[in-house]
Amino acid sequence: MFKKILVCLDGSEIAERIIPFVRDEVLAIGSRVILLRVVSIPSNLTLDIPGFPAVPFTRSSMPEQLKKEDNTAKAYLRKVAQPLREQGIMVTSKTLIGPPGPTIISYAGEINADLIAIASHGHGGLRKFLFGSVAEYVVRESVLPLLMIRPK
Repeated sequence: MFKKILVCLDGSEIAERIIPFVRDEVLAIGSRVILLRVVSIPSNLTLDIPGFPAVPFTRSSMPEQLKKEDNTAKAYLRKVAQPLREQGIMVTSKTLIGPPGPTIISYAGEINADLIAIASHGHGGLRKFLFGSVAEYVVRESVLPLLMIRPK
């Protein structure tokens, strides 16, 4: 029985398509839902000058940008949680800042989640090779049961 279900969302409609599956499971067995939105840290830029070592370059606006994205993510999760609460489902939400895949795995362990629910965007080929897939990372690295859908 799944007492704590971690639902991974990225702000997209595709990611939200996992919610009806989770809702049905929760209503059947009375689980608790934790909605998670991970705000990605932008890649560090480097200033490369031939003949000199690469120098990390950080925009001074990066902390403000992360704070803004975190606030947007919190508002988004409140919006997603409200209809679930209206159906009598116990819902909490959490935003974290970091690389999505490892952050999801770490947080699931931290809260002793029983199940991770995630939707795959279904990207393949070159895009998946270049950017990776958070859902694929979670599938490879998680020791927890997973509920993963690939919406059409």
